[in-house]
Amino acid sequence: IDELRQARLLPFDTNYSIEVDIELPLSQGFGMSAAGLSALALACYEMTKQGSIPQYFRVAHHIERRYSGGLGDVLGLFVGGVELRTHPGSPPSPGVACSFALESPVLLIWRSDEAKHTSEYIDHPEWKMNITRAGDSAVDRLSSKKWDTTSWNALLQESQTFGRVSKMLEEPSRQSMLADVQSVLYELKLQATTRARLCMLGTSCVLLPSKANQPLDEEDLKQISNRLESMKLDSILTSIAPQRIV
Repeated sequence: IDELRQARLLPFDTNYSIEVDIELPLSQGFGMSAAGLSALALACYEMTKQGSIPQYFRVAHHIERRYSGGLGDVLGLFVGGVELRTHPGSPPSPGVACSFALESPVLLIWRSDEAKHTSEYIDHPEWKMNITRAGDSAVDRLSSKKWDTTSWNALLQESQTFGRVSKMLEEPSRQSMLADVQSVLYELKLQATTRARLCMLGTSCVLLPSKANQPLDEEDLKQISNRLESMKLDSILTSIAPQRIV
């Protein structure tokens, strides 16, 4: 609110009561700090219609980075879809991201007794170095490709590679969670159509279609969710956000 006031997007002589409802846990790699900040910023825009939407996203980005709340997730939310961030920073500039649409239900999965704030990684010298090196290499390779659904297989592979090179996959809690998820996929004979990928930087993952043109089936995901519940893994059914026209 103070930042929006300083940007002259909200009046100084008005007070506000804010209530935030979230369906997902914090510190599990789901970008909830960015989501909460962006939602509040957009709510303020809808209330006043002052300025432009990118200005509100820019304020949300600055606050997220100030408190080490995420890795530039506001930029991803700004463009929507399956996004590739090629230059860090606030939207719409200096941050640069491109995206493509992918229509499919997805399942978010997490272990509720495991959570780490993003700052524990990005403020730790060794973790920061590992994550930066792995991320830069992945983005360099993906940036050389045309960013559309034809890059889906490459994105899935790079996600797997990032988890290994950054050493995120070496943590026992993540190994255990992924092993449980994979066992359910094999049990239900869904391993050929479904891919499990880590959600950075939590003890969590997302189930995605193995092929961009073959969306997952909601009933299959509900069945997976029921099985995971018995293994003390929480989950929620959702979908990939549509692209934002910018």
